Amino acid sequence: MALTIPRLLGGLFLGWVVFIAVLLLFLLKISVPIEITAVFSLLFILFLVWLPLSAWTLGARDALLFTRTISQVFDRLYFILGYVCGLELLLLGFFITYQVVARKLDWIQAPGTDVMSGYVLAMAATWAFSYSLRSGAHVRIDVLLPYMGQKTRSTADWMAMAAVLFLGWVTMWKMWETVANNYTRGVVTNDYPLTPLFIPKIVVALGFTLLCVTAIHMMYLMVAEFVLTNVNRLQGGEEIEALEVLTGEAAGAAD
Repeated sequence: MALTIPRLLGGLFLGWVVFIAVLLLFLLKISVPIEITAVFSLLFILFLVWLPLSAWTLGARDALLFTRTISQVFDRLYFILGYVCGLELLLLGFFITYQVVARKLDWIQAPGTDVMSGYVLAMAATWAFSYSLRSGAHVRIDVLLPYMGQKTRSTADWMAMAAVLFLGWVTMWKMWETVANNYTRGVVTNDYPLTPLFIPKIVVALGFTLLCVTAIHMMYLMVAEFVLTNVNRLQGGEEIEALEVLTGEAAGAAD
């Protein structure tokens, strides 16, 4: 089914109707959590406000090139975070090795090794989510994908990314609530050093926040590649080939 301007405007109108309906349900306190309203509002602004507005004001071709340029900036960030987390794990391995040797040879040992190792692992694990997702390093069950057509497969990919966003968003929201709660109560760890508990939890919350940013980035990029290339064709612009978002090479290409 070809994309036309009336269909684009119809989708914009439908998005407004659904958004207002959900917002009214939240205002009337009919079991719509604020975190769901927040993520729905963000996705609404991206897909049904910014995307059509950019295509209308910049032209589809320039809007697509601008989107790809911004995407490369995000890819560079994911790439740096991935290597930083890998370096952390490498240094942690050397540190633990020294601690083992020092214990055997009665050398000076660093106190609070277990706690500090946990902090490093928390950061290395969560802050690398973005790089893993963008580079396609996560385990993916693709039993049915070879039997799907291109449109069905693209839809399945987008829904899978939406599921990642849902998981990351709920975890992120609850982590930031826990951070605020621990900060208000002044909770500290039980072991040395007596670190305020909200500090390591901020690290984890930031990791899941970055995961949500990456998922939204990839969801938007999938839609933008499809919509803007088709709108560019309708506008009579120079032919631009849509890029495959889930190639697993994007983050590495930012090097």
